[in-house]
Amino acid sequence: MGTVRATSIATGSVVNADIATGAAIETSKLVHQHVFSIDFNFDDSDTPTTKEMTFYCPTGQSTIKEAKALLVDTGSSTAISFDLEISGTTCLTATIDFTNSDANLTPKTGTLASTTVNAGQYLTAIMTVTSATGATGGKMQIVVDSPFV
Repeated sequence: MGTVRATSIATGSVVNADIATGAAIETSKLVHQHVFSIDFNFDDSDTPTTKEMTFYCPTGQSTIKEAKALLVDTGSSTAISFDLEISGTTCLTATIDFTNSDANLTPKTGTLASTTVNAGQYLTAIMTVTSATGATGGKMQIVVDSPFV
């Protein structure tokens, strides 16, 4: 095929097989999906305590696509909330809350209020534990799209 310089190409019309090996496509023309698994340094059998973990500082503008959380065991008397912050400010409409009535190992997805993370900003996952009787293993998964590796 040769060089393609079109002002508009229909979405999905260029597929992997259309790209030659070694095509040298610039990273700025790609979207890299980063999946961050945050375990707050707890094993699955550990009782969670309140913790914050800063885990991402992009070199260019990125987009948060999803934030979800779960507990391995929701325990017998539990009140645990999860939050995601961009440079110290929440980017969720509300925390992701768990009680002992929630199912074990069942993720809940947060609603994103802000999705843009600029160069120099950072993401922090926060787990706030009010009560954790019998609860174990708090975790978050954050998905971010970025044109930067």
